[in-house]
Amino acid sequence: TIRSNMPPAPTWKHIYHEGFNLLSGLTRRRIAKELTNGFSSFDWYAAIEQVAVGTIQRYREGEPVRSIADIVVPERLPWRLDPILQDGVPTVFYGPGGSGKSYLAAYLSSLIQEGFTTEQLLPEPGNGLYLDYESSNSGVDTAFRYDLIARGLGLAHRIPMLYRFCYQSLSAEIHEIQRDVLDHQIQFLIVDSAAPACGGTPEDAASTIQFFMALRSLKITSLIIAHETKHEDKADDSAGPFGSVFWKNYPRSIYRVRSAQEPNSDTLHIGLFHTKSNDGRKQSPWAFQLLWETKDALPQVSIQHTKAADVMEFDEHLPLIQRITRALKNGAMRYQELAEEIGAKEASVKAILHRYQGKEVVHLPDGKWGLAVLHPVKD
Repeated sequence: TIRSNMPPAPTWKHIYHEGFNLLSGLTRRRIAKELTNGFSSFDWYAAIEQVAVGTIQRYREGEPVRSIADIVVPERLPWRLDPILQDGVPTVFYGPGGSGKSYLAAYLSSLIQEGFTTEQLLPEPGNGLYLDYESSNSGVDTAFRYDLIARGLGLAHRIPMLYRFCYQSLSAEIHEIQRDVLDHQIQFLIVDSAAPACGGTPEDAASTIQFFMALRSLKITSLIIAHETKHEDKADDSAGPFGSVFWKNYPRSIYRVRSAQEPNSDTLHIGLFHTKSNDGRKQSPWAFQLLWETKDALPQVSIQHTKAADVMEFDEHLPLIQRITRALKNGAMRYQELAEEIGAKEASVKAILHRYQGKEVVHLPDGKWGLAVLHPVKD
């Protein structure tokens, strides 16, 4: 795009716009000739040549090579929201529609935007950008959601998250989004949701790879909201987000989202179950309680941290050892009885019992298993 503010024009004036092959000398000369017809006093060929060659050289340079020994390594990897969102890498929340994924993403991003610390979550404050591929009212429902959360946090102001209504794939708009990230000093990104953001079908490896390469170019923290496969086993966390296997391979961390809500209830329970971690161990399940209420004649959403083990609907998603120890609170049992009690395979229960023997559980003389805190091992 070429513009000019040369006299007598008092402001910038559009002159020319075209997409062309930078390597084509014939095309460069043609464009220079067309521009010379309108502004003969300027050396257009030299200008076009300089821009084309300089752009090609910079593109070919790519990223600089560095010695790994020269890279400063912290004592622990940095977090944008400790310990859920690792800084500078993509994290995926996936689950069925209506499971509260967008509300949870809005809540966590609000903590980062405001630098709001809870007992369990420590944010590194920064500016956020919400890429909306789902709502059809230009962000009204997204802004409404953030306002509910802001009032629930007790804030007297609206949360200044930046918002972009999106209808093209991330890779198609990446240059404009890169400019937004630079101009507004964006440190973290919400992508809602994965399927439309990748452009093609999510099952297509090429469009998925394009999405993650575009995301990688931003070099910031990202939280991607995704759906799950229709045929997925409710208790099986191995399948991952819906689409190509790269939706499971490229993110550094993946959480499965589950929810529970009684009919006509203003309370929604959201469970966050860690299914993948590239750097470190998987975390214990997280649980949040969302309460829709009215305060001072204004609606708000209050969000509290709870325990996943306290929500019956989350039972099948809890780690097996948690289900076992909860069952053993009612008394010692043989492993076959435990398997029947919690609806698990006998072999799996037996293996977990032996793995945690002396830590969480103990093998009693009568062949039963009990809780270590109730049956301490004597020296």
